[in-house]
Amino acid sequence: GKLAECQQQLSAALRDLSDCRVQLVDESRRRREVEERCKALVSEVQTGSQQLEDALSTLQSEKMERQREVDAHKATRASLRRLQKHLPVSGAKMNVTTKFMDSYNHCVSSAMKAEEARASGISIY
Repeated sequence: GKLAECQQQLSAALRDLSDCRVQLVDESRRRREVEERCKALVSEVQTGSQQLEDALSTLQSEKMERQREVDAHKATRASLRRLQKHLPVSGAKMNVTTKFMDSYNHCVSSAMKAEEARASGISIY
């Protein structure tokens, strides 16, 4: 009687131990999967962050380039206006200068519109 009872208890304890080991292996596997997912997410975030920094840097450079272009256009317009003032006001010369100013201004504004459209992703071609 007593021996059979002990054997049953031992058998039950061994089953419990076996169940615990299975659960432990499952938990360990799940923990590894979670760790792998976390590593992958961290890597994605780092990549995305780097891409954002690169894009920001590019935008900053483009903005500075646009500003230089705008400044150059302003300087050219100012030079042309100064030049126009110094020309003798004979009708023909004044007319040629005015036409040149008009066509220059038209070219500049067309170029700037095209550039703005390109920058905002609109194709005009």
